Amino acid sequence: MDKNNIILIASGCSFTGGGNFNNKTFFLKEFPEYKEVIDSGVFDDYNQLNDNDPEFKKLYRDYLWPHQLGKLLGTKKTYNLGSPGKGITSTLGNLYNSIFHLLDGGEKSENLLITYQLPSFLRKEIYNQNTDNFSCVLTELGDEDETKIDFISNHYNKYLLFRNYINELYKFKTFCKLLNIEVYFWSWDMAKITDEEIYDKLKIKLENQEESNHYNDTQYLINYQSFDKIEHLDIDKMINEIDMINFDGYSMENYAKELNIKNFNFTMKYPGEIIDSHPTKEGCKFVAETLYKKIISKKIQKYKKN
Repeated sequence: MDKNNIILIASGCSFTGGGNFNNKTFFLKEFPEYKEVIDSGVFDDYNQLNDNDPEFKKLYRDYLWPHQLGKLLGTKKTYNLGSPGKGITSTLGNLYNSIFHLLDGGEKSENLLITYQLPSFLRKEIYNQNTDNFSCVLTELGDEDETKIDFISNHYNKYLLFRNYINELYKFKTFCKLLNIEVYFWSWDMAKITDEEIYDKLKIKLENQEESNHYNDTQYLINYQSFDKIEHLDIDKMINEIDMINFDGYSMENYAKELNIKNFNFTMKYPGEIIDSHPTKEGCKFVAETLYKKIISKKIQKYKKN
C-alpha cells in the first residue's frame, strides 16, 4: 500500500452516517456556530433537519469518525457510505459498487482501505422498485407496524438471518483478500459475534442436524471465488476469517463507557435531555482514534508474521 495514496472507504449504519445530527436541538448544541443558517430553515425537513441534503451533511461530515480516521491515516480521499437504518444488504452493496467504481477509474486495489461498522444482523432489507431504494425491516418483536408484523409472522427466521450475515461478511472479506484490499470489521453494540446468544443456539441446532443428501448442515454453502466454484465451510471458520477488531472484549459503545468517556454519546453528554446512543462529535473523535490504534496494531502484527 502506497501511504500517500490511501483511499479510505467507510460503511455502516447510523453510527457511521451521523445518527441524531439531524435533530435540530442537539445539532445546535454540538455546532452553535451554525445557528444562523439552521434557524433560516433552509435545511428543515418536517420536524427535523434533512440529513439527505448533501449541503447539510457538509456542515458536519468532517466531524464524523470516517473523515477523522482519514486524517489520522493521511488518506488521499475518504468516502463515508454510512446511512441511518441500513442493514447488510445495502451497506455491502455500496462497498462493492464503490470498489468497482474506483478500480474502473484506475485506482490500485492495494491502495484501498475499508472500515466496516457492522449493522445489526436482524435488519432485513428488501429492494423497493417504486422508490429505487432499499427498504429495511427492523425485526424487533413488539413493533406495531403492519409491515413488520407481517414479516415477523411469515418470513422471519433469526437463525437464517444470522447465517446469511456471516456468509456475506465472509464473502466480502475473501473478495477483498483476493484483491489485496485491506478491510477491518468492527461492531458498535456487540463485542464478539460468537458471544451472541443467537450463535450459541445456532451451533446447537447445526450440530444436531443429520447428514442430508446434499451437504452437511454444520457447514454453510458459500460462493468462494467465482460463481463456478463452491465450497463448504464451517461457520466458525468463516467467523475466524472475518477477524473483527476487538476492543478489549467490549463493543465500541461499552468500551467507551468502560473508559468513562463522558461526552461519547448523546445520552452521556446530555443526561436527562435525550436517550440516544449515537456518538457526539467528541464520540466520533474517540472512535477514530481507537480505530486508528487498532488498525496500526494489526498492520504491525501482519508485518511481523510476514
